[in-house]
Amino acid sequence: MKKKILQIGICASLQVLGAIVLGFLLLVLVYTLPLTPIRQNVANALPMIEAEGDYPTWGMVTSTKLDGFTDHLMLNEASAKSGYGSVILDALRNPHMVTEEEGSQAQNLEASLQDSGEGKVSAKDYARYWHGYLVVLKPLLSVLSVPEIRMLHAGAVLFLFTAATLALGLRIGKRGAA
Repeated sequence: MKKKILQIGICASLQVLGAIVLGFLLLVLVYTLPLTPIRQNVANALPMIEAEGDYPTWGMVTSTKLDGFTDHLMLNEASAKSGYGSVILDALRNPHMVTEEEGSQAQNLEASLQDSGEGKVSAKDYARYWHGYLVVLKPLLSVLSVPEIRMLHAGAVLFLFTAATLALGLRIGKRGAA
């Protein structure tokens, strides 16, 4: 019995360690992607981002408030030029750019994309979490614009909602027939 528990513990530990290594390698891999198309696609979305602000709502209904702050931070991290010169350091530190005034995330994003190296923005590390969304976001930003990614996301949510509703309907239908 103790041997079985030990085997399960070792197996679980190896799986967690493997997941950590895989996550790190995936993050390093996406940091090797060229920044030019990513920055161009984010820059093309700046008018939309500025119009939305950090907490846009649908109409005047405050209960529809969206978290643009986090979206803009994620775009900032995906498009940041860190200056570390190492994809491993970039993957570990997850830098994003901030202005001297540390304004809204939309302002930080705009300033980082327009920075000409005059020191108006600087890299700020955000290494507290594993930013796994970058594994998906950076490749998508390499080929799609921000509005296209939003439409893809909306389509995926609609598909998953429909699939879950149909699966629930089938499950309820089987119980009702019994």
